[in-house]
Amino acid sequence: MQHSAPSPASPDAPARPAGDGADPTTPTAQQTPAAPENADTLLTDPAFLLNAHPDDVTALFAHARSSPARAMVRAYSTALHHGSATLPWLLDLHTHRTGIPGPTSVPATDNTATWRTTWTSDPRPGDRLVHETNDGTLTVVTGVVEGRPVTINGSYGDTVLIWDLTPYRQIGKPLIGHSGQLHTAAMGVVDSRPVAVTGSDSMVRVWDLFTGEQIGEPMADSSDAQAVSLGVLEGRPIAVIGGRDHTVQVWDLTTRRQLGEPLTGHTSDVVAVATAVVDGRPVAVTGSWDHTVRVWDLTTRQQIGEPMTGHTDSVCAMATAVVDGRPVAVTASWDNTVRVWDLTTRQQIGEPMTGHTGWVKTVATAVLDSRPVAVTGACHPDATVRVWDLTTRQQIGKPYTSYSVSVEAVAAAEVDGRPVAVTAESGGTARVWDLDEVHTGLRFTPDALHSRTIRTAAVTAVGERTLMLTGGEEQKVTVWDPATGRTAGDDLGGPCPGPVRAITTLLVDGQPVAVTGSARTLQMRQLTTGELLREESANRDYLALATHTIKGKPVVLAAVHTWLRVIDPETGRARRLPHPATVTAVTTGHLDGRPVAITTTAQHTIHTWDLTTKKPLTPAYTRPTAVGALHLTTVDDQPVLLTGFGRWLRLTDPRTGAHTTPLISGHTRPITALSTMTMGDTPIAVTGSADTTLRTWNLTTPTPTPLGPPLPFPHPITTLTPTPDGDLIVTHGPETTRLTPRPPA
Repeated sequence: MQHSAPSPASPDAPARPAGDGADPTTPTAQQTPAAPENADTLLTDPAFLLNAHPDDVTALFAHARSSPARAMVRAYSTALHHGSATLPWLLDLHTHRTGIPGPTSVPATDNTATWRTTWTSDPRPGDRLVHETNDGTLTVVTGVVEGRPVTINGSYGDTVLIWDLTPYRQIGKPLIGHSGQLHTAAMGVVDSRPVAVTGSDSMVRVWDLFTGEQIGEPMADSSDAQAVSLGVLEGRPIAVIGGRDHTVQVWDLTTRRQLGEPLTGHTSDVVAVATAVVDGRPVAVTGSWDHTVRVWDLTTRQQIGEPMTGHTDSVCAMATAVVDGRPVAVTASWDNTVRVWDLTTRQQIGEPMTGHTGWVKTVATAVLDSRPVAVTGACHPDATVRVWDLTTRQQIGKPYTSYSVSVEAVAAAEVDGRPVAVTAESGGTARVWDLDEVHTGLRFTPDALHSRTIRTAAVTAVGERTLMLTGGEEQKVTVWDPATGRTAGDDLGGPCPGPVRAITTLLVDGQPVAVTGSARTLQMRQLTTGELLREESANRDYLALATHTIKGKPVVLAAVHTWLRVIDPETGRARRLPHPATVTAVTTGHLDGRPVAITTTAQHTIHTWDLTTKKPLTPAYTRPTAVGALHLTTVDDQPVLLTGFGRWLRLTDPRTGAHTTPLISGHTRPITALSTMTMGDTPIAVTGSADTTLRTWNLTTPTPTPLGPPLPFPHPITTLTPTPDGDLIVTHGPETTRLTPRPPA
């Protein structure tokens, strides 16, 4: 990292040309891009956004005043994070996500993508989401470097990254030194230089944020640091560290030496630490798995008074603030509550703040409209971020919904004069939320379909209507109109027995029927009324479903444990086809006029079954890694089996198991969704991955070749469903997006 302020341009932004950095043939670009009075106009002008240099666009962010302009700031910031190569596509997607009204969606251009966004649904309330990225973040802490708000992000491995929050992008080089996942971090100032203090692998390290280099040797941490907070003691910067050995250690950050003996008193892991000043004296406030909160005088190194009790489970997060002129501590606990404590009297203030329905894992404090507030995040089944007024101890507004299992960390900062919260979630996603946003009338996107990850989808015709069915972690099946993205009535049949892993549809006696696999229960329901027609249970989860027709009669194929059950939906009678391991996916079609099912298992084997005889059609064969998706189709009148195993795509002759193409690479993480369709007259395959990208492949070439660049989405892609009119429905995390193809010229 350089000593000068980091440039806001992305690492791969286009080099600035001579002049103003914009296309001189673009009328909008001839204006003065940096003029604050032009900000609202320019930030909603697609021509300016596509042709101006990113520096000129980001220079206007602080001057955005209208709701559409501020929404475009969020869209552009998120798009630019992925780099300039797919900027037009991402602006198109994210303007739909942020719900910018009017003709402001960015038009697709010839060099961007083979798809354009028709609509997208976003489950988050209002327009509070400023930015999000999935980079493995599990720990966040905020601070200021050279006047710019930054966040330190720790991930699954040993990577610690520095991100500029104006706009959100990585700056400098990673902080390299730890050999394990980051447990805790804090930011402060030592010798007039901004520093980060991080704890992992029984070491606490101090980093110079100007240079990105570690300062001196690591501080050996016998306690295995679980929490750290920075403060000042007798004019010297210190770190207060809580550890698994039940102690609290105090370190001088200038000399990087421990001050005195550890503070003892807790009877279990110390996992929450904060510092404050009480009656002019520096104190540390600590929380532990022993359910207590303790206050320590850092000058005398003695506990002040008795432990503060009230929580009925582990105190796992802590922050301090000033309320009505008095220092307070705010604690978060696995008892699902948030409590406020007066640090002078060491008494709880009022009743606990309740609302979370899961363990409250993290808390930060901020100032919102001159009011002290707390921001908290919780685990499943809650998985929300909530804001609390610390004066009234009431929740402010609606919770922000995370699609992940858990909100792991939260930090507060100020960006362009506005308070924000930065969250890290269990899926590795970091998000920046605008705490001051009140323009709840901005949204023009479809209603929220889901608030948690969608796992399965199906499309069907009901009379002259086309309907989509989606299900996932919320234990419900949502029925909606793929043309508009809006719900088409109530959820199908009410709550499901568990997470929905598979959905398929078929006609029984001319009536549309939905078949769902939810945990260990298979249900068949009349699609128009939701009436339960048939239900069966198994001793393992239903992982995949498909339908086919055998001699004119419909059948349901259900993958459960090591069996593929072929079920007559009218009678419920079933035939079981055995496999060597758990069946994880199934696709159906015809081979030489015979109805077939092709399955894959947890042992990476692939099996082809004749559904008329219920016997194997060909010998099973094995892939080197798990098959995440498979699809049977026809190309040039020849049957082709497409398999996504690991991050590779391969085409196989399903009659022989012989490979017809070499391995096709491109994705960087496992393929999770796969489908085929036509784009114009060109047969294509579409793959979605845990790397969050969608890729399009031309199936007319001997080895499928990419059509356009990979298209990044906000979340890992879970399903790809073509519609009868040639569009594609993509589910990613809790969101759903409809794409319309742009056939190659």
